[in-house]
Amino acid sequence: NESVLVNKSNVWLQGAGTASTTIDPNSPGFHVTGDDVTITGFNINTGDDGVLIDGADRANIFGNLFTNQTSSAVRITNGSNDAT
Repeated sequence: NESVLVNKSNVWLQGAGTASTTIDPNSPGFHVTGDDVTITGFNINTGDDGVLIDGADRANIFGNLFTNQTSSAVRITNGSNDAT
């Protein structure tokens, strides 16, 4: 049960692809508090939120597979954001 905190800015996290890199998180799968973060190539299975963007700006979330979340695939809280 992985849950990844991304609290640094200018981070690129790239999995080996949704068929190869599966995260079965405690919720959320990724908790993003750093600006300019990219997350791509993951299968995020279960958890309340797949990705929680918490007060971070310019998050780029693409090319992921989200399954079995109980709340949302991507949730944005605490401030403005231009997540894609």
